[in-house]
Amino acid sequence: MDSFEARVYLTKQLSSLTPSKQAAQQCAKFLLKHKELQEDLYSVILESLDAADLNIRINIFQFLEELIVYCQNDSQKPYVSSIIKDMKLILTKILPPKPDNVSCETRLLTNLHAAYTILVNISKSCMFTNLKEYKAKYSSNLLTDMDRNRIELQLQFDEKPLYTEKELPDSIDTQLESPCTVSDRALAGHIHENAEATFGSDRGRQRTAEAWQRDSLANKQGKWINNGI
Repeated sequence: MDSFEARVYLTKQLSSLTPSKQAAQQCAKFLLKHKELQEDLYSVILESLDAADLNIRINIFQFLEELIVYCQNDSQKPYVSSIIKDMKLILTKILPPKPDNVSCETRLLTNLHAAYTILVNISKSCMFTNLKEYKAKYSSNLLTDMDRNRIELQLQFDEKPLYTEKELPDSIDTQLESPCTVSDRALAGHIHENAEATFGSDRGRQRTAEAWQRDSLANKQGKWINNGI
């Protein structure tokens, strides 16, 4: 089988890949059998991630887990270094940027737990360290003091850190003092003046806190995934 035929075959397999372990193993065996074409075949994987819907993308990620396991038994360990090097890119494709008409929470939680589980398995196969630390962070309540302040002040959730590597400010004062438009400052002042009225009832406080907790957890878990394991 030449390079063109192998690309066509793999593209077809990945475009209709099911979540079954057997299907993932079959594709992994094919890539390992044709490891001399790994540069061409690896590019097919990235192209397939771009073309597939979210369900197929997580199936492809599961296949990559199986591929790494199979490659560990090969002296050359083909594909492994390329997958690890591009892991952040791969995760970005599996957890794509938020469409304008989809909420932030939906964007982050789609495929999130499955991707986390596969990442842990890949990390174990590659004998990465610090798994205990990241597992604890993933399962914990990650609301910070700033998150709690934002809940009380009814400040809009800042989505920018979800799509960049810029860190969140250390305090709510830093956030309010950062460069912003006149309308932004007016809105912030209005929020401060009306915070007590808006959050006067215990029920209102509880609902807002629950909503912010979901967004904050999604934010923190998204940042953890961007850092890799």
